[in-house]
Amino acid sequence: MTLPTAERALLDDMVRTIREVIAGVDADTPHDEVVGRLFPRAYEDPLEQMEYADTAIDLLAEAKRTMLDTFEESLRAGAVRRDIWRIDLTEEQTAAWLAVLQDGRLVLAQIVGIRTEEDWERLIEADDEAALILAYLGELLGMLVLLLDGALPDEE
Repeated sequence: MTLPTAERALLDDMVRTIREVIAGVDADTPHDEVVGRLFPRAYEDPLEQMEYADTAIDLLAEAKRTMLDTFEESLRAGAVRRDIWRIDLTEEQTAAWLAVLQDGRLVLAQIVGIRTEEDWERLIEADDEAALILAYLGELLGMLVLLLDGALPDEE
Protein backbone atom coordinates (compact mmCIF):
# COMPACT_ATOMS: atom_id res chain seq x y z
CA MET A 1 0.00 0.00 0.00
CA THR A 2 1.38 3.37 -0.98
CA LEU A 3 -0.27 6.67 -0.03
CA PRO A 4 0.66 10.33 0.26
CA THR A 5 1.12 11.23 3.93
CA ALA A 6 -1.87 13.62 3.76
CA GLU A 7 -4.12 10.69 2.82
CA ARG A 8 -2.63 8.62 5.61
CA ALA A 9 -3.53 11.47 8.02
CA LEU A 10 -7.10 11.44 6.68
CA LEU A 11 -7.34 7.73 7.45
CA ASP A 12 -5.99 8.37 10.93
CA ASP A 13 -8.78 10.92 11.48
CA MET A 14 -11.30 8.37 10.20
CA VAL A 15 -10.12 5.84 12.81
CA ARG A 16 -10.65 8.38 15.61
CA THR A 17 -14.16 9.11 14.34
CA ILE A 18 -15.13 5.43 14.21
CA ARG A 19 -13.68 4.88 17.70
CA GLU A 20 -15.82 7.74 19.01
CA VAL A 21 -18.92 6.24 17.41
CA ILE A 22 -18.42 2.78 18.92
CA ALA A 23 -16.87 3.87 22.23
CA GLY A 24 -19.82 2.97 24.44
CA VAL A 25 -21.59 0.42 22.27
CA ASP A 26 -23.00 -2.56 24.11
CA ALA A 27 -26.21 -4.58 24.13
CA ASP A 28 -27.89 -2.26 26.64
CA THR A 29 -27.07 1.06 24.96
CA PRO A 30 -29.74 2.59 22.75
CA HIS A 31 -28.30 3.15 19.29
CA ASP A 32 -28.39 6.42 17.41
CA GLU A 33 -28.56 6.37 13.61
CA VAL A 34 -24.78 6.35 13.14
CA VAL A 35 -24.27 3.41 15.51
CA GLY A 36 -27.27 1.71 13.90
CA ARG A 37 -25.50 1.93 10.54
CA LEU A 38 -22.54 -0.04 11.94
CA PHE A 39 -24.72 -2.44 13.93
CA PRO A 40 -27.93 -2.84 11.93
CA ARG A 41 -30.96 -4.58 13.36
CA ALA A 42 -31.00 -8.30 12.70
CA TYR A 43 -34.69 -8.85 13.49
CA GLU A 44 -37.91 -6.89 13.16
CA ASP A 45 -39.40 -8.59 16.20
CA PRO A 46 -38.31 -6.62 19.32
CA LEU A 47 -37.83 -9.75 21.45
CA GLU A 48 -35.71 -11.50 18.84
CA GLN A 49 -33.69 -8.31 18.36
CA MET A 50 -33.13 -8.02 22.11
CA GLU A 51 -31.92 -11.63 22.29
CA TYR A 52 -29.63 -11.03 19.31
CA ALA A 53 -28.24 -7.84 20.83
CA ASP A 54 -27.60 -9.59 24.15
CA THR A 55 -25.50 -12.26 22.45
CA ALA A 56 -23.92 -10.48 19.49
CA ILE A 57 -23.48 -6.72 19.92
CA ASP A 58 -20.66 -6.90 22.46
CA LEU A 59 -18.82 -9.43 20.29
CA LEU A 60 -19.34 -7.37 17.14
CA ALA A 61 -18.18 -4.17 18.85
CA GLU A 62 -15.06 -5.91 20.15
CA ALA A 63 -14.34 -7.29 16.67
CA LYS A 64 -14.61 -3.76 15.25
CA ARG A 65 -12.26 -2.44 17.94
CA THR A 66 -9.75 -5.18 17.09
CA MET A 67 -9.93 -4.28 13.39
CA LEU A 68 -9.43 -0.62 14.27
CA ASP A 69 -6.38 -1.53 16.39
CA THR A 70 -4.86 -3.53 13.54
CA PHE A 71 -5.63 -0.80 11.01
CA GLU A 72 -4.16 1.88 13.27
CA GLU A 73 -1.03 -0.18 13.95
CA SER A 74 -0.49 -0.52 10.21
CA LEU A 75 -0.84 3.25 9.78
CA ARG A 76 1.92 3.71 12.39
CA ALA A 77 4.16 1.14 10.68
CA GLY A 78 5.63 1.34 7.22
CA ALA A 79 8.05 3.91 5.91
CA VAL A 80 7.72 7.53 4.83
CA ARG A 81 9.92 8.91 2.10
CA ARG A 82 9.34 12.24 0.37
CA ASP A 83 5.81 12.56 1.79
CA ILE A 84 4.87 9.09 0.54
CA TRP A 85 3.97 6.38 3.03
CA ARG A 86 4.41 2.73 2.09
CA ILE A 87 3.64 -0.55 3.81
CA ASP A 88 3.32 -4.15 2.71
CA LEU A 89 0.09 -5.27 4.36
CA THR A 90 -0.23 -8.70 5.90
CA GLU A 91 -3.40 -10.73 5.38
CA GLU A 92 -4.62 -9.69 8.84
CA GLN A 93 -3.92 -6.02 8.10
CA THR A 94 -5.63 -6.26 4.71
CA ALA A 95 -8.74 -7.72 6.35
CA ALA A 96 -8.68 -4.86 8.85
CA TRP A 97 -8.32 -2.30 6.06
CA LEU A 98 -11.32 -3.74 4.23
CA ALA A 99 -13.47 -3.69 7.38
CA VAL A 100 -12.38 -0.26 8.61
CA LEU A 101 -12.66 1.45 5.22
CA GLN A 102 -16.19 0.10 4.86
CA ASP A 103 -17.10 1.19 8.39
CA GLY A 104 -15.61 4.62 7.67
CA ARG A 105 -17.78 4.96 4.59
CA LEU A 106 -20.90 3.92 6.51
CA VAL A 107 -20.20 6.36 9.35
CA LEU A 108 -19.44 9.32 7.08
CA ALA A 109 -22.44 8.62 4.86
CA GLN A 110 -24.73 8.56 7.88
CA ILE A 111 -23.20 11.71 9.37
CA VAL A 112 -23.68 13.70 6.14
CA GLY A 113 -27.18 12.34 5.57
CA ILE A 114 -26.77 9.91 2.69
CA ARG A 115 -29.62 7.43 2.84
CA THR A 116 -30.60 7.22 -0.82
CA GLU A 117 -29.00 7.46 -4.25
CA GLU A 118 -30.55 10.92 -4.58
CA ASP A 119 -28.79 12.04 -1.38
CA TRP A 120 -25.48 10.87 -2.85
CA GLU A 121 -26.09 12.64 -6.16
CA ARG A 122 -27.04 15.85 -4.34
CA LEU A 123 -23.82 15.72 -2.35
CA ILE A 124 -21.75 15.20 -5.51
CA GLU A 125 -23.50 18.03 -7.35
CA ALA A 126 -22.84 20.34 -4.40
CA ASP A 127 -19.13 19.50 -4.74
CA ASP A 128 -19.15 18.70 -1.04
CA GLU A 129 -15.86 17.66 0.59
CA ALA A 130 -17.63 14.68 2.16
CA ALA A 131 -18.45 13.37 -1.32
CA LEU A 132 -14.77 13.49 -2.23
CA ILE A 133 -13.79 11.65 0.93
CA LEU A 134 -16.49 9.01 0.41
CA ALA A 135 -15.39 8.52 -3.19
CA TYR A 136 -11.76 8.27 -2.06
CA LEU A 137 -12.58 5.66 0.58
CA GLY A 138 -14.56 3.72 -2.01
CA GLU A 139 -11.60 3.82 -4.42
CA LEU A 140 -9.22 2.55 -1.74
CA LEU A 141 -11.64 -0.21 -0.87
CA GLY A 142 -12.03 -1.13 -4.53
CA MET A 143 -8.26 -1.19 -5.07
CA LEU A 144 -7.78 -3.54 -2.13
CA VAL A 145 -10.46 -5.88 -3.44
CA LEU A 146 -8.88 -5.89 -6.91
CA LEU A 147 -5.42 -6.52 -5.44
CA LEU A 148 -6.78 -9.43 -3.44
CA ASP A 149 -8.47 -10.77 -6.55
CA GLY A 150 -5.22 -10.49 -8.49
CA ALA A 151 -6.69 -8.04 -11.01
CA LEU A 152 -4.10 -5.33 -10.30
CA PRO A 153 -0.34 -5.75 -10.51
CA ASP A 154 1.57 -5.49 -7.25
CA GLU A 155 2.81 -1.98 -6.46
CA GLU A 156 6.48 -1.33 -7.03
